[in-house]
Amino acid sequence: MLLDADLKGLAAEHISALAAPVLKGRADVSISLRQNSLTLFRAIGLDFVSGERVVKKALLHAALEQIQALPRFGIEVFMNRLIIERRLRIAVTHWPHVTQARKTEKLGYWRGVRAEWRMIADLLKAVYPLALITQTVRLLQLRIRHGRASFATRMKGTPDSSQ
Repeated sequence: MLLDADLKGLAAEHISALAAPVLKGRADVSISLRQNSLTLFRAIGLDFVSGERVVKKALLHAALEQIQALPRFGIEVFMNRLIIERRLRIAVTHWPHVTQARKTEKLGYWRGVRAEWRMIADLLKAVYPLALITQTVRLLQLRIRHGRASFATRMKGTPDSSQ
């Protein structure tokens, strides 16, 4: 289990909900979707750079050398590439009351903005912008129905049969 250190509102039930799909064998990976994930991520139902994930140890163990060479904020897109290559089933766990402290909150406005830009630069060192879009589409294809309605189902206004 990987968790960002600056989460607010996190409780034991959130951790259990994130772990459950993998522990019960319904998914190979579980990724959180926080209350303050970007609007686009909430709209499509997947935060592809979420730092809260449950993956099987073997997925990362075999790639430790590569992981150590990544830029500071490159791990998520690197993991996404492994998930796509192995066609792993993804469960998205909605955390409607959990937020992550923004860099501007922690560092002040200007230092926070600079830190956000450094994070984006690190992401782009790990994967090209067009690859980010392609990666997101491929991750959405691997997503399983879990807990809440899929984006397509919400748009149609019909209930999701997996709930």
